[in-house]
Amino acid sequence: MPPNDERLAELFELAEAFCQDVMTPEQKARLEQLVVGDEELRRAYVRYLHMQVCLRRVFEGAGERGQPVTDGSPQPLAPPTVSPSNVPSVQAGADTYPPMRRWPRRLAAACIVGLAGVAVSLWLKPPGFRDVQPSATVATLTNAVGCTWEMSQVPQLGQGLRAGQLELTAGMAEITSANGAVVVIEAPAVLELLSPSNGFLHAGRIVVRVPPEATGFAIETQRAKLVDRGTEFGVEAGTAGQTVVQVFDGVVEADLKNDAGAKPQRLTAGQTVRIDAVASEPLANVPQRFVRRLPDPKERGADWLVPYNQHRFDAVHIVPAPAKVAIDGDLSDWDRSGSFLVRFTEPYSRDYYVEGAMMYDAQYLYIGAHVGDPAPMRSVIDPKTDPTAGWKAGAVQVRISTDRAAGWPLQAEGSLVRKAPLRPLDRSAQLVHLTMWYYQPEKLPCLHIQYGMNFHGEVVNPADARGAFKEDSDHRGYVLEYAIPWRWLHAEADPPRGGDLLAACWNVHWSDDGGRLWKGYLVDVLNPSEKGYTYQRAATWGRAIFHPKGNLPKGTVLPR
Repeated sequence: MPPNDERLAELFELAEAFCQDVMTPEQKARLEQLVVGDEELRRAYVRYLHMQVCLRRVFEGAGERGQPVTDGSPQPLAPPTVSPSNVPSVQAGADTYPPMRRWPRRLAAACIVGLAGVAVSLWLKPPGFRDVQPSATVATLTNAVGCTWEMSQVPQLGQGLRAGQLELTAGMAEITSANGAVVVIEAPAVLELLSPSNGFLHAGRIVVRVPPEATGFAIETQRAKLVDRGTEFGVEAGTAGQTVVQVFDGVVEADLKNDAGAKPQRLTAGQTVRIDAVASEPLANVPQRFVRRLPDPKERGADWLVPYNQHRFDAVHIVPAPAKVAIDGDLSDWDRSGSFLVRFTEPYSRDYYVEGAMMYDAQYLYIGAHVGDPAPMRSVIDPKTDPTAGWKAGAVQVRISTDRAAGWPLQAEGSLVRKAPLRPLDRSAQLVHLTMWYYQPEKLPCLHIQYGMNFHGEVVNPADARGAFKEDSDHRGYVLEYAIPWRWLHAEADPPRGGDLLAACWNVHWSDDGGRLWKGYLVDVLNPSEKGYTYQRAATWGRAIFHPKGNLPKGTVLPR
């Protein structure tokens, strides 16, 4: 049974005292008493400290690495996770954690030591704990393409890898375990190497190929232990804890870690299942779901990982739509006086850019964009089977609030930032995340919608939303055009009108030629006084200015 709120609150107060370096001997004794006597509290303690370390790195360390902290969906840092399989996963929900306070940089080391202490101190070892031998070389980095690592020691090609955690934030990597198993890692992902014969996937996607001599190689996630019986299989560990397993060849034994105590399952070639806290369910077998090989460098050219842009705009100007707007991939009938243009830094500005525009009327929100893209409209992300991954393969994302009362800046947060229970505004269905992409195999414009900073209420390709794409004649870009009914933005009864000041931001993503691998992204229309990821802190969103009249005079849209 989960611990009650009073004991959780006490635990977090003691953990915060530790992070603030103000813990008394009495508090330390009480903390030990709590975690020794309650397995759920022990789990919560591990997760709390891990989350503090991850968040400190986001808000304090990102600038030191030369990486922006202003979002996109491809999370540079994977979601906070529980320690490997030796510490069970937490199901109490990330919304149960207290607000984070900034704590001194010098205490980062102390909290990391605290986490290590959780893993090695006798009084915190749960039953079945397995020590990892950090000095052992358990695998070798055998291939890497466009890799960016979130690690103090960046792995080098041909280098032996010791037991421990690999955090890949961009590109693809291939490692070969000491027993011969090959693991292809697709960013963003966090994979923990435990031994030559097993690992723990905290987040992301991998494909495992196991030769006969390495049969028995195992990958664990929060939801399952997957044991190879001479095969090739893909594994995805989702941000909500669910696990997807797809078997390409051979047999995999899946031992489910769910509440129902289900018996192990035998999965054979062609089978795909999703495993959550309750049970498993079959999924369609989609070949494009996993990347099974690293692309040849000749297929990509020199610009494999496009650098992040420097955002230029703090507002998007939304104008009334003309009387007739055809959704046909041609923006010549638009009022583009409110459009903004942003490019990547040199030498990529000619190929990677977006001109974005938004309009409105009583029925629709209109979104239009001309995107520079050397590999336009190539996505093979199927909206029927993998809609939440639509952003990864060339897409435009717009986040927008239709809550007039919330105004701007929009003070809403997701659970990775706000560890107290989410407030009504955080969960509001009028905070809308729109992802638009072109599904090449079916020549289909796609729209994926989620709500609130907890991303609930998924909608895929609603029938009354209209979208169109058109590739540029030189095949170096495309035009996107959408008309989205206000009802899908939960504003049908009272849509935004001229004079409103709301909140919005734009993310644009690029993929490789194959339409599967994420290459880079742009994020703009941002609040320059705020930091954080736009998918977690809505205060980072820029102003959405609804003008009562169109044909804005020159000089209205200016970079900040």
